[in-house]
Amino acid sequence: MRAFKYAECSALTQKGLKQVFDDAVRAVLSPKSNKISKSSCIF
Repeated sequence: MRAFKYAECSALTQKGLKQVFDDAVRAVLSPKSNKISKSSCIF
């Protein structure tokens, strides 16, 4: 799995919850550029 970051939070106490959502937004807004091409064509 190529995860952006590992984070833990508690839904019960909400400890770390804001950080998890902030990291999720950051991961979407700045994706890494090492994507693998889904198709390849060789001639």
